[in-house]
Amino acid sequence: MQPANSSNRDSSRKPKLVVDSIHGDIRLTEQEWRIIDTASFQRLRNLKQLQMGHLVYPNATHTRFAHSLGVRAIMERILARVNIPDEAKPKLLLAALLHDIGHYPYSLRIPINSDTQSENSRTPIRDIRTVVGA
Repeated sequence: MQPANSSNRDSSRKPKLVVDSIHGDIRLTEQEWRIIDTASFQRLRNLKQLQMGHLVYPNATHTRFAHSLGVRAIMERILARVNIPDEAKPKLLLAALLHDIGHYPYSLRIPINSDTQSENSRTPIRDIRTVVGA
């Protein structure tokens, strides 16, 4: 997934579109698109949401990448129905999009002791911090 050529200022302001067979069209902001285009987010394409479920159910190939986009789409639907200040909505959409960003293969099955977690295990999100200005 690559961002459109941003040399045309009008086209760079248009929402980016992801066509999803479950959630329908997902319109992303430029910032969300830049986050998705980072190496940290792209690595989610290789992490299976259902771990080894595909060995029993061959079509169970749901990735954390697709799952994160779907969670973001669901959050957008929720925000359209609840009374939340408009300035909070982009942050909630980013939280939904990024909720799995720190996961690694089989991470839901392995207990982690935060005292022994290495600095290297926290570095994959540096490119996303650059995009969001954190």
